[in-house]
Amino acid sequence: MSYLVGYPTPQDYGATGDGVHDDTSAIQSALNAAPLGGVVYLPPGTYATTAPITIPPQVTLLGSHTSHIDATTCSIKPLASFSGSAIISMVDQATGGYSVLSTTQGIFFITLDGSNLGGSIHGILATGYVHGVTIQDVQIIKPSGNGITVASNGSGNPYSWRGTRVAVTSANGYGFSFSNMTDCTWIDLEAIAGAKSGYFIAGAPSNAHFISCRAEYNNFDGFTFQGVWGNGGGCTFTNCSTDGNNHNGMSFSATGNSPIVVEGYMSRRDGANGTSGGGNYAGFSVNSGGNLPIVVTGLSVYVGVANTGGANSPQYGVSITGSSSNVSINSGFIQAATTAWNDDGTNSNVLRGPNIVERVGTQSSSTTAFNGLQVTDTGLDMVGHSFGMATPREHGLIAWTYDPVLINTGTTITLGTLYLNGVFVSRSTTVSNILWGLNTAVGTPTAGQNFVGLYNSSGTLLTSAGVDSSAGTTGLFTTAVTPVSVTPGMYWVGFVFNGASACSPYRANSLNGTATNAGIALQANKRYVTNGSGLTSLPSTVTPSSNVTQQTSYWAGLS
Repeated sequence: MSYLVGYPTPQDYGATGDGVHDDTSAIQSALNAAPLGGVVYLPPGTYATTAPITIPPQVTLLGSHTSHIDATTCSIKPLASFSGSAIISMVDQATGGYSVLSTTQGIFFITLDGSNLGGSIHGILATGYVHGVTIQDVQIIKPSGNGITVASNGSGNPYSWRGTRVAVTSANGYGFSFSNMTDCTWIDLEAIAGAKSGYFIAGAPSNAHFISCRAEYNNFDGFTFQGVWGNGGGCTFTNCSTDGNNHNGMSFSATGNSPIVVEGYMSRRDGANGTSGGGNYAGFSVNSGGNLPIVVTGLSVYVGVANTGGANSPQYGVSITGSSSNVSINSGFIQAATTAWNDDGTNSNVLRGPNIVERVGTQSSSTTAFNGLQVTDTGLDMVGHSFGMATPREHGLIAWTYDPVLINTGTTITLGTLYLNGVFVSRSTTVSNILWGLNTAVGTPTAGQNFVGLYNSSGTLLTSAGVDSSAGTTGLFTTAVTPVSVTPGMYWVGFVFNGASACSPYRANSLNGTATNAGIALQANKRYVTNGSGLTSLPSTVTPSSNVTQQTSYWAGLS
């Protein structure tokens, strides 16, 4: 029979690959005979084993076919009589009696089938200093222990591995169990239907990266982070996802100072809790009782009912409890069955970013519980409750000079003088009204000589309206103007009044212009200024660089 030309095979040592006869010795003999840098090719077949296959340093075990969940074209399948700790094993130099360090083993295009196993036998186990391993296109089915796991000994820890397209299905333990496994890169790992968590990370994976890794329908969490992580380097989780896990999507109880960066993580239907939902489970849960820094951007938590039916879950979108600190969630869409954001009040330094939308309910029926920045078809605006304060939007306005709660009296103007009062527009929209107010009225307003209007930062009058009738009374006025489009930036509400005696517009304080324009050096940028005198109408243009410091801060708003 012709196999891959130039590569030795277990068949050279008597293997049958029929799934019945014990091929352990033949596979091990082929691996032991391979030189440094050698490859042992495993042709299509099912290779029965009764003891662990140990891959020596700088040797690759190369199967014949990519495997993922439903393919077992090339597999190692231990018999029920198997004795040992793992289907495939890698050990440090001293344990293996090697002449070189135990490094750069490779496992490619193969299925490890633990369907016959009892006890607690792992799919792949590395013990001690095993460095630079590469695993690609490997499927591990029903290991009675963990799918891939590592252990330390006197020689150190396994570290600096690379893994791509590795799937663990129905593990009786964890899908992937990594402790203090640093400097690794994992891409497209998948842990499905395990008896424990999909991923169990019990020690800081410093300088490690998890990219597009998935955990679905596991009995515990999708990702569990535990242990003391110390002061080592951080790790990243990019575009990872969880779905239908019984407990949390991601669960953090680890402590230490090693930062974790989570970007683009998506949780869906986690917290199934059997079929009951509830249980205080969340898509993203932190209960660390320590200072573990966690930075999250682009978080997505979405509710649903798992394939097995039952209640809508998760109960919480984000849950931060147990005196946790240094958690920053910058942006995301968070929807949960009961509460989108759960904080038990014991935590500190928890940052809930403005770019978050939170909802409560089911997929088909939900209510919005929290919004940060608002993005509409007219542009970007700020919502004040993101910052614990009122902004124009809470009042149904576009912009104002300052919160009207600060208005306390009025200050008399000089008749015929143009007063300019700065407002800052934060979104592209249309201004249809100017709001302003008088504490005392103009005495006998001169007909056709009282106006309010809106200027842009270049000094061009955009829209205006005569206010003779309003100027002769007191109170808050909403003056309709010819609608005008505005974009984010600084504008001035201008007014000029004429009559027998001067009025007193609403203002917050009577301090001089040095205070109301504090820190603004350029005349053209000052918020409260005058420009021109002896005026009977609003000029169509003004020269901002010729602005004169105003004596007080008058109030105005736009809608």
